[in-house]
Amino acid sequence: MKTILLSLLALLSFASNAAAQTVQLGKRVPDIRPREWLAGVRPSGDAQLYAIEFCHAGSQRSIANLEKLRLLAQQTGGGFQIIAVAGGDRSTAAEAFEKFADEGLAVAIDDEGRYFKSFGVTYLPACAITDKSGRALWVGDSGQLTPAMIQRLKEQK
Repeated sequence: MKTILLSLLALLSFASNAAAQTVQLGKRVPDIRPREWLAGVRPSGDAQLYAIEFCHAGSQRSIANLEKLRLLAQQTGGGFQIIAVAGGDRSTAAEAFEKFADEGLAVAIDDEGRYFKSFGVTYLPACAITDKSGRALWVGDSGQLTPAMIQRLKEQK
């Protein structure tokens, strides 16, 4: 009886997680077009890969993952653009992430939760790596990415 109950709970847990997963590998991800990019820094349209990192001002893990992504972009020789989607109150998010807004990292404030919802993000850390056409190549915790993984993703056609 315990085995049946545990199996049923595992199945229900898997089903609810699968239903919440909006981003599917090989499929286009939703477009990110905020009213305004933080500090006026927009993503370049010429990158080979885009990392869409979901973050929140109150999360130290979010800050650490953005710093790691920036380092990965430097280590892998360009062609890698980071888009941070900052959730929460606009002024708090702007204050926390303004230091990241530069040529290699664009920050979109998602104070209404529109992008979190369209990507199915319900917890952090969450990241999607896409190709130039917006097709998802990888989904997960960006803290687990390595330079070798980024190189392999760049080589995918």
